[in-house]
Amino acid sequence: MYPRITCVALLCFQLFCWNGKLVAQSERITYSCQSCQLTTILNELSEQSNLIFAYQSELVEGIIVSISVENLAIEDLLLELLEPIGLYAERLGRGRFSIQRSRTLSIQRQVETRTISGIVRHLETEEPLPYATVRIGPNRGARTTENGVFFIALADPFPDSLTVTYLGFEPIRLPITYGQDMDLALTPVTTSIEDIIITDANNEILEIDDGGATIRIDPKKLHLFSGLGEADVIRGLQLLPGLTAANERASGLYIRGGTPVENLILFDGITVYQPGHFFGLLSAFNADAIRDVKLYRSGMGARYGGRTGGVIDITGKPGRVITPQLSASINLMNAQVVAQVPWEEDKGGLLISARRSFTDVAPNVFFQRLFDSRFQEGVIYFGQQSQSQSEDITVNPRLHYFDFNAKWLYRPNDRDLFSATAFKSGDDLLYELSEVNENGPDVMSDDILRLVNEGAATTYARQWNKSHYTRMNLAWSSFRNRYQYTYQLSNDQFFYRSDLLRSQWLQDFAFRLEHTWTAPNALRITGGIHRNVLALRDVQSLDDTQNDLSEEVTNTDQGLTAAFIETAKDGSVSGWEIGLRSHLLDDSTAVFLEPRIMGYVRMGDRIRIQGNVGRYHQFLNYISVYNGLEAGEDFWALADGDSIAVLQSDVASLS
Repeated sequence: MYPRITCVALLCFQLFCWNGKLVAQSERITYSCQSCQLTTILNELSEQSNLIFAYQSELVEGIIVSISVENLAIEDLLLELLEPIGLYAERLGRGRFSIQRSRTLSIQRQVETRTISGIVRHLETEEPLPYATVRIGPNRGARTTENGVFFIALADPFPDSLTVTYLGFEPIRLPITYGQDMDLALTPVTTSIEDIIITDANNEILEIDDGGATIRIDPKKLHLFSGLGEADVIRGLQLLPGLTAANERASGLYIRGGTPVENLILFDGITVYQPGHFFGLLSAFNADAIRDVKLYRSGMGARYGGRTGGVIDITGKPGRVITPQLSASINLMNAQVVAQVPWEEDKGGLLISARRSFTDVAPNVFFQRLFDSRFQEGVIYFGQQSQSQSEDITVNPRLHYFDFNAKWLYRPNDRDLFSATAFKSGDDLLYELSEVNENGPDVMSDDILRLVNEGAATTYARQWNKSHYTRMNLAWSSFRNRYQYTYQLSNDQFFYRSDLLRSQWLQDFAFRLEHTWTAPNALRITGGIHRNVLALRDVQSLDDTQNDLSEEVTNTDQGLTAAFIETAKDGSVSGWEIGLRSHLLDDSTAVFLEPRIMGYVRMGDRIRIQGNVGRYHQFLNYISVYNGLEAGEDFWALADGDSIAVLQSDVASLS
């Protein structure tokens, strides 16, 4: 079967054209048509200039092109029109051309694409919203970067509207503006007391990303989780599937069967080694100072490393502050104050929050019951029981906790972000026990335990263009565990005193540099380098009235360099992520490789299947040192590959 030949002008007009009514080849042509069908352009040129084009329909149908020329000869016009799409025009005679496939270029059908780009902001503060969902139809969409920017390329058919959703904000649906940056503003969800409706689920508290591997929590609704009279971040996480807690300890978070020591907890890039107050009953994070909480319970990406369990990544407030704000609150355990002020014409803000318990100066029945429920064994339990059985024994437990947060954020423009964070939390326990003996020396003992976690971080981020984003973070974290025990025997003829001290100081210096490239087809590539330097100082001493002071001091350090790259593609129906992370210890030639693969498929609104495989290493571990309190007994130890091994976890899951 011969190829079908289509002629735009009928052959019966050829003689008419040759008789002088055809515009001469030397005539200059002015023509413009943007995103037009090639067949339409050829028809219009034929009618305008009395030309005849012969071609195989398969070569030109469905091809979209754009052209704009002024005062150009027909041969040059056809060259500019056809050459980019692998075609050329061969002149057959006066006013007649044959459209053929190029001899040097393989033909490729040109499919027109259009781009949608813009930024998603908070309506009131105009602050960019990171990781918002921009959805176009059921199967296409993207998430905004940490700077709230999105970039999507679409092929025909072109939708006319998009939907934007973000946890804690009202969703919006707007018409699409192609070829121009869109500025999309979301309104925060307002809470009002209206009719109470009981439903089977509450999806406004949580948002599940990446097929279920990542969970985001709305900090404004943390009070809906159970807590000891106040919003509690980590206690709320315990209620999620795949997470458990032991002995009602908020800091004891067990993710997918792992132990708490295997979890990485970050606060604006600061590694938090002691996430609980009251030895685990309360979270060390003030919910009023938190902007965003992300939990990676399985299949964490290659950008995270150094732990074999899950990741809790917390971002602190503020964002962009419009007006000064001051709030204060008090409950049966503590009092807190939070202040926010604008920075340089609403381009940023400064937040300061402080919280302290008053249980050491004004203990109450609620505190005493919590204290008794926390200590069900050990020295404190023994003292509490002994006091109830003997009038000669007196105990005086004094405990208080505190935390402090300060964060400065500055956005001079839509591209750059600067921030600085300071964090400190601590617990102080003094347990005094005394016993009066008529027939022997009086006994007095003091247990003093102090746990302090503090840190500081600074971050710079830049959105270079629609597709390239850079983030640099420099952080310092410090954790101190200091236990002192004093025992004294005394009467008129005898005196003995013994002081035992055991302390540890862990410092973690971290540098992170990450680049992310986002393609219009929702493909995302992230790569970076991380550097950690850990310094550990252990002190143990014993001093009594009968022996000289003995003291042992141990200093160890460890340097760790990691590089990673990961590529991912998110979609409403399916998505995947493939990454590789490598670790290198300074004092070792061994390279620890961590390949990771994750994928998910959604089947309707309620069915989702996800799977992941990966390898993880941990270079820190816990060792327990008994102190009798049944609290503060866990000390960190650096892996050396010999006496303390590098932990390795190989994970494969399907859910």
